Amino acid sequence: MLFSRTVLLAVWQSVFALAFKLAGSTRPWAASVPWWLVTASLGNITNIGLLAWLVRRERFRLCRIFNFERRTWKGDVPLVIAATVVAAPLGYFPNALLARALCASPGVVIPMMFRPLPEWAIVVAAGVFPVTIAFSELPNYYGYVLPRLKTLTRAGWPIVILVGLSHALQHVTLPLLFDARFMWRFGMFLPFALFVACLVNWRPSLLPYLMVVHGLLDASLATLVPAA
Repeated sequence: MLFSRTVLLAVWQSVFALAFKLAGSTRPWAASVPWWLVTASLGNITNIGLLAWLVRRERFRLCRIFNFERRTWKGDVPLVIAATVVAAPLGYFPNALLARALCASPGVVIPMMFRPLPEWAIVVAAGVFPVTIAFSELPNYYGYVLPRLKTLTRAGWPIVILVGLSHALQHVTLPLLFDARFMWRFGMFLPFALFVACLVNWRPSLLPYLMVVHGLLDASLATLVPAA
C-alpha cells in the first residue's frame, strides 16, 4: 500500500490511453493526459476499495483509520489551522521555484496539466475528485500505512520519512507525463508531504481535519480545466 496510489493512478491513465488507442488516436497517451482528474478519481475509488478490503481482513471498520477523536477536537482544530498556515508556503514556494528552474516559467506548467475537456467531464471531476481524494490519499499513507510500517519494522523516523517520500512521489502520476521536467511535481510536494507525515505521526487525531482541508483545497482544481 506504500506505493499503491502511484501504481493505481498510472494504471487508470493507461486504461484511458488504451481506450484512445482503440478508438484510433495516433497519440493515445497525450490524449489521456487531460482526463487526469477523472482517472485520478477512479484511482482514488480503487484505493478506498483496497483499504476497505484490507481493514475488513483485520476485522475493524474503515472509519478507524481516519483517527477521529471526539475528546481531542478542541485542541485539534486550532492545531490544524496553524498547520495550514505553515503548510501553505511549503506547498507554494517549491512549486514556483522548481517550475521556474525546470520550465523557465511557472506559467508553462498549467497548460501541461489542464487541457480542454467536455463540460460533463469537468462537472464530474469537480464533484468526485475532491471527495474521493480526501478519503483516500492521506488515509492511505498516514492512517493505514504509517502506523503499520512502524509496528512491523519497529522503526520511527526512518518510516515517517519513507512514507512522506512515497506520498510526494505519487504526484508525478497526477498526471503521468513522460517529460523529465514534470518530475518537479515530486520536489514541489516533498516539503509538504514530509511536514504532514511528521504532523500526523506526532498527533494522529489531526488526520480527519487534514482530510477536510485537503478536499477543500482540491475542489478548485476543476475550475482550471477549460471546456472543450
